[in-house]
Amino acid sequence: MSYYVEMICVSSSFILAVGYSGGTLYVEMHTGQTYTHPHVPYYHFEGLLHASSPGAYYNQNIRGKYK
Repeated sequence: MSYYVEMICVSSSFILAVGYSGGTLYVEMHTGQTYTHPHVPYYHFEGLLHASSPGAYYNQNIRGKYK
């Protein structure tokens, strides 16, 4: 099954865009790689959108914690 997740661009030199659907966080890097993180609370998606440094927020709160 294929579906579309709306990706929202963020101001970051590390992360290009983020999306959220059904409890899964999608993080697209400037390299073109997209990482999926299931079971991520919605507040982390909002945190990425509003962080002054989305890359730092991602590294501190999501990376390595949700797989």
